[in-house]
Amino acid sequence: MNKGKVILFYPGHEAGKRSYHWFPFPFLYLSPFLEESGYEVKIIDARVEENWKTILEDSLADALCLGITAMTGRDIKDGIEAAMTCREIGPRVSIVWGGPHTTALPEQTAESQYVDIAVKGQGEEVVTEIVNRLYHRREIYDIPGIAYKKNGNTFQNGMSSLIPFDYDIFPAYHLISAEKYRSPNNIVSYFASRGCPFSCTFCTTGTKGYSLRKFDQVKKELLFFVNDLQFKNIFFQDGTYFVNKKKVMELSKWIIE
Repeated sequence: MNKGKVILFYPGHEAGKRSYHWFPFPFLYLSPFLEESGYEVKIIDARVEENWKTILEDSLADALCLGITAMTGRDIKDGIEAAMTCREIGPRVSIVWGGPHTTALPEQTAESQYVDIAVKGQGEEVVTEIVNRLYHRREIYDIPGIAYKKNGNTFQNGMSSLIPFDYDIFPAYHLISAEKYRSPNNIVSYFASRGCPFSCTFCTTGTKGYSLRKFDQVKKELLFFVNDLQFKNIFFQDGTYFVNKKKVMELSKWIIE
């Protein structure tokens, strides 16, 4: 069942400055949750799509929602440009922002005219619930983990529950072209865990909790990279990869074998 289209936009201020880019990981993890709920997902990564604005314009006609992720800084400029295009071409399309900046400043983000709903923290379940409410034309105001405008005022709800990273859902690599992300040395980035068991005040990683992908999940994804996508080098991008010695040794032995 296709309930409608959800567009996910990844800012591209780095386009042309690097020879390659990592996969748009936030959307690779989020998209399967939306697909399982019956929605078509379109990922537009401005880092690798030179004509991203035209793609966005063409995709908005039958879209239900535009999701934008952004780090604090120049990502926001690109995100606003995408949101402006959405307001012009698809004024009925709801604009949902997430990512590190929105998580740090949810109410300030929600105050913008280019934001309908701001998501703080993990988005897999929260964004899916938002889209479901939009599809059924129900109010979103009681959803945990969001900030929003209502009657001229801005509000934010409490955080949503943290989702363990071991959910048995394969990332949506089918929604992107791996060749657009292939580096000269044929390296692919990967996360075997999420978050950090510590809570250093200068870092946002600890606020995500700490959880591991199941070993069978890790093996399945790494074999997919090597056998199906033909990558030859793996970069583990975990924020705290070596904090779990048992995990590191188990995976290392499997790789050697």
